[in-house]
Amino acid sequence: MGFHVRKGGMIAGAAIAIIGLFLMFFQVFRGIQTPIGDIGYYEYSEYATFGFYLLIGGIVILVVSAAIPSSKPQVSEYSPLSPSTLTSTQIKREPFKQIIKVKCPKCGHLNDEEARFCSECGTQF
Repeated sequence: MGFHVRKGGMIAGAAIAIIGLFLMFFQVFRGIQTPIGDIGYYEYSEYATFGFYLLIGGIVILVVSAAIPSSKPQVSEYSPLSPSTLTSTQIKREPFKQIIKVKCPKCGHLNDEEARFCSECGTQF
């Protein structure tokens, strides 16, 4: 679920920020066409204010949703577990090799099962 929330939040945040930018620039271009003394210039200043709030809100949503941890496993292209390099037929399961160690009665060192002498102190088993 985290991945979908993250992706949706990032898309929504980017869309809101783009709409805010559009509204801000709409007011700027409208202001260029209208003389300063004309009353129409001030009608569109509300668009710039609202656009600024949308821009800031969109950026906040984008940053917060980017901070949500992804639920998808992060597998790089060169990872041994990469889907492109690993298929179910390539998985080879080797049987466990049981290793038994024998403790030396004299020094307590762990030796291989086949050892006849302790590798630490030389005591015969």
